[in-house]
Amino acid sequence: MFRNQIRAAREEGFTLIELLIVIVVLGILAGIVVFGVSTFRHDAQVAACKADVKTVSVASDAYNAKNGSFATAIPGTAT
Repeated sequence: MFRNQIRAAREEGFTLIELLIVIVVLGILAGIVVFGVSTFRHDAQVAACKADVKTVSVASDAYNAKNGSFATAIPGTAT
């Protein structure tokens, strides 16, 4: 009777090896996520820069259409 209780108590928890394996797998997954996010951040910065260039281009074309020439200086600033 006493041996069955000891055996049952031993089989309830996780072993150290099982816990270490889980921790290693979670660490690998966390590393994959961190590197993936940094790639997305770089792609987002490139897309934002391209959008800014397009906005400036459209504004320049609108100025040209309204005034008949492209701006050589920003109005209101010293040349």
